[in-house]
Amino acid sequence: DLISETLFLLGKSNYQFGNLEVSINFLNKSLNYLDEIGDQWKIGEVHLLIGENYLGNGQLSLALDSFAKSIEMFENMDATVFPSNRRNWSFALLSMGKIHRIQKEFEKSEEYYKRALEYFRETNDQVVISKILYHLISLMIDSDDINIARVYLKELENYSRSQNHPHIRLYYLISKAIILKNNPRMREKSQAQEIYQDIIDENVILFNITVVALIDLSELLIAELKSFGEPEVMEEIKRISAKLFNLASEKNASTLIIEGFILQFKLALLDFNFE
Repeated sequence: DLISETLFLLGKSNYQFGNLEVSINFLNKSLNYLDEIGDQWKIGEVHLLIGENYLGNGQLSLALDSFAKSIEMFENMDATVFPSNRRNWSFALLSMGKIHRIQKEFEKSEEYYKRALEYFRETNDQVVISKILYHLISLMIDSDDINIARVYLKELENYSRSQNHPHIRLYYLISKAIILKNNPRMREKSQAQEIYQDIIDENVILFNITVVALIDLSELLIAELKSFGEPEVMEEIKRISAKLFNLASEKNASTLIIEGFILQFKLALLDFNFE
């Protein structure tokens, strides 16, 4: 249907430009037409994008509901039709994993990540495999399963060595830095700082990865500032703060998640100032 497809494309373009509320409005209008037609595949695709909008806004319950509807639509398709739509189904699983990790429901998160990973291993989509491995490594760090995180990192390193792809390289570098950051030894933390700085100094390829590098580096620098009180470290933290705000402004990423990161950053600085 031309009207529903036009509304969907308007929703998609507004999502890409960060106009999340406008995007949701167009997508819900598209759903109204699609419900009349009964196009399950397109309904599943629209629910998937609505879920990404809600996730970007930090509305996790609404995002979970949308992703669940998307998964249901794809799984209810005829068995001969479903295989061609498993990619979108798997992306919905991946997003469910992200939300459960945010909610600290680590077992559920791991289950969804692994289900998504299983599909992308079958299709040998190494870029998406690398993305999921990065998420699994972050999850393992949250779960204090450092040994499993290292196993995933080794696999990610192999992809990075064999594939000259900038996204795979970034997923490997940020994953390596996250593991080093959580090592108690100062040498490893210093290595993590160097990797984060390299990611930040590059042109932004993956926005979310750059944001993670900025936040993690700021945490390491704040710890360093509290330990040694060197003025130049405070100046570096201020530069990171400015870059984070500029990135959020450029990408129109005024989401609750980004705002939460910035708030944590401010509170950490305030905590230091009071001490």
